Amino acid sequence: MVEIKADFENGELRLPKDLDPVALKDSRVKVVVRVPNGPDRLLSREQQENLKEKLLAAGPVELKIKIERDTEVAPEPAPISLARSAEGKLRAYWGMKGLPPADRQERLLAKLAKVEAGVIGNVAPR
Repeated sequence: MVEIKADFENGELRLPKDLDPVALKDSRVKVVVRVPNGPDRLLSREQQENLKEKLLAAGPVELKIKIERDTEVAPEPAPISLARSAEGKLRAYWGMKGLPPADRQERLLAKLAKVEAGVIGNVAPR
């Protein structure tokens, strides 16, 4: 069994410099990726798939990837949890995942306003 420790910092995945792909051939490989806490420090599915493809090219028999959160750093609250309105939550989500095209943003915000108005209109006063 070969265990590889990797770090994910500043949006970049760092594997050990002395990693020898030849040592991975026909081995059981476990990769432990340390990721700092926080919503803006997420290791995307695409980055995980790129790592997996890179390591599978070396020919291991088995490959496991484990993501570990850095426990030394206190987690930051997600921007979505800090937003107070539905529009604020949507904008926070876009801030984390990327903005859609401007015309689509306007359509989504208009639809959200209609939904919100409908929900508020259906709530009976207490």
